[in-house]
Amino acid sequence: SEFLFDSNWMFENGIPLDFTPKYTHTSNQFTIWNGSTDTINPRFKHDLKILINLNASGGFELVNYTTGDIFKYNKSIDKNTDFVLDGVYAYRDINRVGIDTNRGIITLAPGKNEFKIKGDVSDIKTTFKFPFIYR
Repeated sequence: SEFLFDSNWMFENGIPLDFTPKYTHTSNQFTIWNGSTDTINPRFKHDLKILINLNASGGFELVNYTTGDIFKYNKSIDKNTDFVLDGVYAYRDINRVGIDTNRGIITLAPGKNEFKIKGDVSDIKTTFKFPFIYR
């Protein structure tokens, strides 16, 4: 909505004026803004859902360079398959696939989080869904 990205709201919430938060991306490098005052951490039952569609013949890694978190999926996948990190669980379509991962957990630090999807990947679409937490 217009309210969420007007300059007064962005300034009051610490968002740099030259940065517009986006939560859906189509490249392998992107920034996710966490407007929380606390780290989003699925280990503490904080809601964080990451939806990923991509072609990756040898699997992929999702790296948050801000926190150092690395999630790795070891199997091939195509863009028509819905891959979801829902908190601490990984799903391929509706099936849990934790056994095919490094069991890594992605967290979001307050502010900008710099991400990269690594591997032989193409046709990428990622969407992050989470509420901000204020303590």
